[in-house]
Amino acid sequence: MSAGLSIYKSELSDASDSLTVDARMGWAFRPAESSRSILDRFDLTYERVSSLNSSRRSGRLINHLNTNKRIRASNQLAMQYAFKYVRIEFDTTDVTGLDFSKGLAQEWQAGIHASAYHSYGQEK
Repeated sequence: MSAGLSIYKSELSDASDSLTVDARMGWAFRPAESSRSILDRFDLTYERVSSLNSSRRSGRLINHLNTNKRIRASNQLAMQYAFKYVRIEFDTTDVTGLDFSKGLAQEWQAGIHASAYHSYGQEK
């Protein structure tokens, strides 16, 4: 498991300022005798920029999930799913992917990858 928090604040002489907060958390599950592994990471970002004339705020929630299953010594199947929500533009997206690879020889591997991208938001 890993986690992190970063906070950046700046104030300029022209009375403008900004604040950025990044929070991240990740974990992995990979038992020694298992053929399965799971990795997941969650990010949360908040930004605020203010000046005499305007102010802007935004926030993002992002999650990345990766799973892997070793079928045999030379075959494995992987799945990825990513989700992103952006508050400033009211836009939500997700990506789903699937991988399959087969070891052909000690130095060669062949694979296939497919993914789908979805956006659920305002028409632009």
